[in-house]
Amino acid sequence: MIAQAPLIEAPISIWQQRAHKAGLWLTVLTGAIIPLSTSLTEIFTTLVGVLWLAAGHYKNLWSQVRSHPLVRSSLLLYAALGVGVLYTEAAMPDWLGMLRKYRELLLVVVFMTFLDSAWARKAALKAFGAAMVVTLLASFYKFYLVPASLDPNLRVGLPFKNSITHSLLMAVFAFGLVTHVFHHRDDKGTVWKLSALLAVAIFNLFFMVDGRTGYVVFYLLGLLFLFQKFRFRVAVAGLVLLAGFHFILSSTSTLYQSQWNHLSRGVHKYLEGDTNSSIGMRIEFSRTSYEIMMQSPWVGHGTGSFRDQYREFGEARGLERITVNPHNEYMMLGVQLGFLGIGLLLYFMYTLWRYAFALEPLYRKLAQGLALTVTAGCFANSFLMDHTEGTLIMFLTSVLYSPLMHSSQTKHA
Repeated sequence: MIAQAPLIEAPISIWQQRAHKAGLWLTVLTGAIIPLSTSLTEIFTTLVGVLWLAAGHYKNLWSQVRSHPLVRSSLLLYAALGVGVLYTEAAMPDWLGMLRKYRELLLVVVFMTFLDSAWARKAALKAFGAAMVVTLLASFYKFYLVPASLDPNLRVGLPFKNSITHSLLMAVFAFGLVTHVFHHRDDKGTVWKLSALLAVAIFNLFFMVDGRTGYVVFYLLGLLFLFQKFRFRVAVAGLVLLAGFHFILSSTSTLYQSQWNHLSRGVHKYLEGDTNSSIGMRIEFSRTSYEIMMQSPWVGHGTGSFRDQYREFGEARGLERITVNPHNEYMMLGVQLGFLGIGLLLYFMYTLWRYAFALEPLYRKLAQGLALTVTAGCFANSFLMDHTEGTLIMFLTSVLYSPLMHSSQTKHA
């Protein structure tokens, strides 16, 4: 494990100290805002950035870049987007908009500065957990207690976010809960409380919302948990339990059954050449995006170019559907930055995976779950570009990986 030592020099003046303290509290509270409000998340992250500057932490930026692999990999990816502006044919609003969409990559530097203590990191995780409890309460209210006179379509368990984002948040929350349950297994009171909350989160995910992204992430994180906690034979036996869980859900949850059938039909229709399904469209978007990328494979068409490139290619080929988002982060960056962009994205994921093993046991398991979520989720969503997902990823990256300090283990990432 990497020895912990201050990565950021303490603020000097009284005003810098106050700015640092305010930034610390706002960073912690950001964890409570991300699941609840997009507009407040933007306000909070902007204020945290301003306080980072006011506290004089920009003076330590180069030290952070040299010392921390996650800071380095996230800034390299954003820097590539900046370089992509130099050769793009996209209009200024397009490339400016794309730089804005990926600004969450810059938050790692800012968040880690304020999360340089164990107390701050624990408080940030608790803030996120508290927000998820609020989300669950609001979800149950909206699903079961919304007056019948209202639009029946409103009777869904989605109080703050769309189905994709809500289900992702709930799957990540469930993984965090089960990890904490086993980590605190000697504390019976905590185990019972967290287990009850875990059961509620799972019920919400599979019986009250229709987010297939959350379903897939839940099963992937479930597999990871089995191999984290048990020996190989027991973990393999756990696969049978997960399969049994799927079949039980298929016969007890109408919502889950309909979404699973929709997924199966979509794949079957696509194999028959019919792309008129959400699954078929996503596959078509990714395949078309790859063809566009291969017209300029190494550095892509430039930052902000995706919309125009896809429209021109689609019109030339007579495609029925034109998109501005392929729902695939690899292809979104591939069209704009080519293999360079995909390589830097993979480097970011590599640092997530490699340096998770340098963390203490609880954070190591949570960090591995984050790495798996990002790596797999980016095949079906533009996670880094999407605001809530991107902010969540960078927030959790900062919370979990900020204990990494300058040493020989991080020197040659």
